Amino acid sequence: MAVALSEILDWDRYDILRLVTADKIEQKHGSIPLEISGKNPELEHFERGWHMVTVQEKDLLRNQYDTFIRQHKKHQRHQA
Repeated sequence: MAVALSEILDWDRYDILRLVTADKIEQKHGSIPLEISGKNPELEHFERGWHMVTVQEKDLLRNQYDTFIRQHKKHQRHQA
């Protein structure tokens, strides 16, 4: 079914199979495998869909993230 889905969506079938495997592991073990591998479970959503985002969209997301970090650092300096 994963192979048929990959053909319909025009996705790499190995990416689909990797996502299916990751989902099965998550269903069985929760976020423990991610934590063991040193990954933040909160970022899994972004990692799973990152390949579907365009280069321009990725740049926008990175810029927005950098803006958040700068704002938080500025706020921390003003509170100190």
